[in-house]
Amino acid sequence: MIELLKKLFAFFLLSFFLMNIFGCSKKSNFEAYIERSERLLGKRIQSPTSLISAALPRHVVIDKKSSGTSIDLLDFFSLSPCELQLIIARQNSSLGKVALDSQKLINDLLFLDKAERCLDRLSPSDQVLREKIQKAISDKKSNLSTNIARATLGGPEYREMWSGSRSFGDLFFDSKGILALSYIRDKSESWLEGKYQVEDLELESNLSILRASPLAEYMKHILRNNYYLSRLTILIKEEYRRGGFCKDGALTEKGLILRSLVKTYFTEASSSEINIVTRGLSASLHEIQKLNQLLSNVLSNEYKEFFTDQLNSLVQSKKILREHSAALKPIIFSCPN
Repeated sequence: MIELLKKLFAFFLLSFFLMNIFGCSKKSNFEAYIERSERLLGKRIQSPTSLISAALPRHVVIDKKSSGTSIDLLDFFSLSPCELQLIIARQNSSLGKVALDSQKLINDLLFLDKAERCLDRLSPSDQVLREKIQKAISDKKSNLSTNIARATLGGPEYREMWSGSRSFGDLFFDSKGILALSYIRDKSESWLEGKYQVEDLELESNLSILRASPLAEYMKHILRNNYYLSRLTILIKEEYRRGGFCKDGALTEKGLILRSLVKTYFTEASSSEINIVTRGLSASLHEIQKLNQLLSNVLSNEYKEFFTDQLNSLVQSKKILREHSAALKPIIFSCPN
């Protein structure tokens, strides 16, 4: 009878402790896992002073003075009925002179796409104009990498994507943003190969999608996960070495509680928020890295260092996740005899 009462008391005590640990909360599964593990271990992980990623450098593209060839009024009228006339008119208009780098890029691409055909229409007496157009083609080709970089990686949309200025509700896998990055990278590659076709609305539309990307939110979660999981792993290993989770080949009460915490919170976090953040950040950085490689010769060292740091944080997160899972393995599956 006394033995039965002892078992009932232990059961109710464990149930009370579990109810206390698994109490109602609006926190995410990851946050709940960290907090309840801290409570179980009787140790609190010191809050970080800052988990904000470094800001995108002010200068993404190397400063380079673009060369240009001017076409005067008489030359302009000589281009009629060539399509270059409309492109040059748009470029030289008051709006064209204050256009965003993306619009300037579109004008250059339109010029390069139409220029060769216009040359074929010029008469033999237009030799001076022919030479000017050929020089303009050469200049625009020479500046193309820089102008693509300024319009994309150096543009306001890309900067806003990294700024984290937008607030998001639930985390989501940003398929639209990843497809937009893929479109920009694919088009940039085509342009550099001499395929100058461009739909200005498509380019502007895909750039604008970047403004709504949760990339900065992904990075914030990665930095948070790296900080807390690495420290919790150390605490769990220390408690395991002391025999706090396993004794004589069997789980202790503390071990049972940790197993429940892992099943209830960590497993759920791994399959949802951690999975979304890791996949989303991996896919986004993969596309950006390919674009960086295309434009590497015109990108600043500050930007290259910034991007390397973001990649390193992602690689580190996967390593920390593996190490944490390894620390849990003997407790979750079986205590060694």
